[in-house]
Amino acid sequence: MKKIILFIIAVLMLVPVSASAQEFMLNGEYHIKYMDGTGDGAFNPDGFVTRAEACQIIYNLMTEKPQVTREFSDVEKSAWYYEPVNALYSAGLIEGKYTGDAYCPEDLISRGEMLGLICQFFDETDAQSSFLDVTENSEYYGVVSTASQNGWINGFSDGTFRPENPITRAELVTVLNRVLDRYADREFIKANDRVRVFTDVEPEHWAYYDITEATVEHNHEKGENEKWTSYMWEPTGLRAGYHMINHYLYYVEENTGQFAVNCEYDGFRFDSRGRYTTGDAVLDSQLHQVIASICTNEPKSEANLEAIYFYVRDNFTYQARQHVPRGATGWELKYAAPMMRSHYGNCYSWASVFMYLTRCAGFESRCQSGTTGKNNNAHGWTEIEFDGVWYVFDPEMENSSRIAKNPNYHKRYYKLPYNNPIRSYVTY
Repeated sequence: MKKIILFIIAVLMLVPVSASAQEFMLNGEYHIKYMDGTGDGAFNPDGFVTRAEACQIIYNLMTEKPQVTREFSDVEKSAWYYEPVNALYSAGLIEGKYTGDAYCPEDLISRGEMLGLICQFFDETDAQSSFLDVTENSEYYGVVSTASQNGWINGFSDGTFRPENPITRAELVTVLNRVLDRYADREFIKANDRVRVFTDVEPEHWAYYDITEATVEHNHEKGENEKWTSYMWEPTGLRAGYHMINHYLYYVEENTGQFAVNCEYDGFRFDSRGRYTTGDAVLDSQLHQVIASICTNEPKSEANLEAIYFYVRDNFTYQARQHVPRGATGWELKYAAPMMRSHYGNCYSWASVFMYLTRCAGFESRCQSGTTGKNNNAHGWTEIEFDGVWYVFDPEMENSSRIAKNPNYHKRYYKLPYNNPIRSYVTY
């Protein structure tokens, strides 16, 4: 009889048994990175979260990872989310969506479902929900009440919570940071311009600091307010070099993999958001509007260069302005800003606008103030280097010649070699 009992005990010890959800905890002590960008330099704050992604995020935050002892029928072993989904299932933290053994990992997770998962790690309170659309007969009443009582959530201005709505990435990091008692050190982040740059999250975004808190691993001191003491640099995931994203020009550094911020590369100045800037915010905005309307998001594209040339050639009118001294530099902004504002200017205006627009498209263009023609008339133009050779781009000259002499001129002064039979250009 004793042998039989011992045999039964031994067999039972080999049978996987789901652990209680209360045995597991979320890590609020160490401020790890528990979410990341989308791999293209963006965060996608308004994007929705899938049920699989929710499991991965919670799994990342658990102080102890559950072992996989049972599997959902619709979660393949080859899936990236196999372990986090089935680990949480094995721990009793999640259930199937429509049937007991099917999780539907690619479906979006709702605001109410996400709270249900988070509340598995905490005792439910006796608080009552004050949201108009979460009544006592709602399946989310308990978890929404608990989250509201703990200060994790806010409703909408109309008094609703909308538990059936899919939760966004920005909403999720905001809730989780409150759950974990994590609050970004705003002064530290402001003082360190390379903490994390996402192309689609401006510092003015309502969730900017929560997104930074969630996507940057950092050391901190806990007092009345959280104080960051150091952080881990996060690469963008993009190759080194120039990138056009949402029609803004960025540069990814080779040594760090990060966006260039508040610095200069190859004569290109990049601002605190990692975008190429002329130094004039109004002009930057005007140039971006043009680029967004006529160009693709491919840096140094010949098609973009041609589109910019035609735009500058055809959208401005000549108006006499003061000449620039031969060989002078640093005059471009003075001529480009009025030209973009009024669409009137002289050759130097045309040259500077063309230069800035082509720079927005990734070309290392520059302006020249020299002379042209048989009489060595003072003139300004733009030049761009290709394979070690500099070429002239002169949309103002083509505009003047095309209208006055030959309406069929087509790119006559586009990528014109200095040694050419059409027109002489002399630099100083």
